[in-house]
Amino acid sequence: MTTTRDTSLIDAWMAREDLFDAFLAYNPAFHEFNRVLRNEAVASEVSLAEVAIMVNSPEGDLIAIANGDAPGETPSKPMEGEPVRPDWVDQVDLAAARTIDTRPIFDNGMEPLETILKELGEAGPDEVIVVEAPFCPAPLRRLFAKRGYESSAEELAPNHWRCIFRPT
Repeated sequence: MTTTRDTSLIDAWMAREDLFDAFLAYNPAFHEFNRVLRNEAVASEVSLAEVAIMVNSPEGDLIAIANGDAPGETPSKPMEGEPVRPDWVDQVDLAAARTIDTRPIFDNGMEPLETILKELGEAGPDEVIVVEAPFCPAPLRRLFAKRGYESSAEELAPNHWRCIFRPT
């Protein structure tokens, strides 16, 4: 099987049993995503291109690794919260938005991506999604951007970030 950017992570994983070890050796950021990406439900929902976006690595490198080839260089600096709040955020009706509070999920030692992807799949085409998180969810923001959303992240308190996603 030749792996491409659109290959699901689970299919790439099934084709190469040591895929996660190879990813971990390539980029230390995979240590942060090890548990979430090894979740079969999540792995079946994300493509290699989307995984590359989440870990801020060139997708060609992940495809090369999945195909047993040598990757290029490691990724650049991850996305952070914006210094300026975009104007559109003030027009969002938070009460009407689909809200997911990931803090209790993390507190229970779980990863929330499966829950978030389920909510995303159930959201209407114009629906705003709000994610409450204990940190700035930069990888999630990159993933949602790939799926057609713009976002804004704001730290409300220590260990409490609000990230608002709206379809573009």
